[in-house]
Amino acid sequence: MMRRYVVIFIAAMAFACKKDKPKPPAYYPPRQVQYLVKGTHIKVNFIDSVSGFQRDRVYSDSFRYVFMRAPGTYIGITVGTPSAEDVIYGWEIRIDGKLTANAFSTGGAYFNVPYF
Repeated sequence: MMRRYVVIFIAAMAFACKKDKPKPPAYYPPRQVQYLVKGTHIKVNFIDSVSGFQRDRVYSDSFRYVFMRAPGTYIGITVGTPSAEDVIYGWEIRIDGKLTANAFSTGGAYFNVPYF
């Protein structure tokens, strides 16, 4: 008799404590990504808006690239100089206007676009 009450109590607690988990949205809107690099002469490799990898692109003074990407997709940039005399003043990656990665020398970052 006592076992029946214990089993009923455990079953009642299991149903009472069960919480509904929020469902993730079926669609996440694209997010705006911006690469910005400043320097004398800039050599960049980067993932573009269609997931292509652009290699050894050289720019003078600055490089700015803005595009939309879906959350969970890859983005990234590698910043360098074409010659030893050139200088990188700084680079940054912004997602929806928020600074996500930056540095004041050569370098780079590659990562997934966050969902939130």
